[in-house]
Amino acid sequence: MNVPDAYRVSVDEIVSFSQGYESTFIVSSGRPALEAAALLASQEAAGVIVADYGQSGEQYTLIGVVTAREILGLLVRDRDVWRHVMRVASGEISRPAPSLDRRDDLSGLFERMSAYGVGLALINDVRPKAVGLSAVLRYMAVKKPLRSILRNYLASDIRSGPEVLSVRIDQTVLESIHLMLNKGVRRLVVEDGRKILSDRSIIRFLFGSIQNMELARESPERLLNLPLGELAEFLQEPALAGAGDNLETVLNRLLASEAKCCILDDGRGIITPWDLTIKLFQRAVAEARPM
Repeated sequence: MNVPDAYRVSVDEIVSFSQGYESTFIVSSGRPALEAAALLASQEAAGVIVADYGQSGEQYTLIGVVTAREILGLLVRDRDVWRHVMRVASGEISRPAPSLDRRDDLSGLFERMSAYGVGLALINDVRPKAVGLSAVLRYMAVKKPLRSILRNYLASDIRSGPEVLSVRIDQTVLESIHLMLNKGVRRLVVEDGRKILSDRSIIRFLFGSIQNMELARESPERLLNLPLGELAEFLQEPALAGAGDNLETVLNRLLASEAKCCILDDGRGIITPWDLTIKLFQRAVAEARPM
């Protein structure tokens, strides 16, 4: 496989760069899923690492990772939501995630993320670390070789679409969760494209405050059946981009946006961190192959 040299940068460099932007959070496999949900709600993390430490406290075994998607899956499995997230252990719902060494490079990171279908990788170190796509995007934004690749492509080259999935403001939280899970997406456009509902937004709404966590315990159906109009403070503004904008422009707008995604101004597509990293990498590699 011919990989452009820009993707040969080491994971070690990306990990060092990302430490100021992305924290790593760990729960043991036996702890309730509620702990992972609360961490996702309160911290800027792509996922929570599930790992078990030995008696010495130094050796650890990586089990997997819990992302917002795993928590959403729990919410539709059992009507007694609170007991369910307390009863189910984090290790039971964790998903496998790619594991890399610091010596691996960015191309290996993207290849393994693609193979696992998750935008998060676990880095083997003295203490396990996680690197998500948000940290990788910030790295790409300041590195000239990667910015050069971004300038060679247009938004129309990598957008997800052609149509974006949308929900009405009067649809419920539960309906939105089902749509995300059934379609395998993390973001939904609300109404006319001015706001985005993400899986993380739902987690923050349900588990980000003591008040709502108490409601989730006493009357989960009341929260899950609320219309999206009641979640106004959890809906986020996307960036706007033209189909003919180069990806360097798109990346800058995405990073500056609340929702960390771009809606194309023709209404025919959305650009997410996955598109700007994994999908762009796959296209750049395909076009670098000798004829």
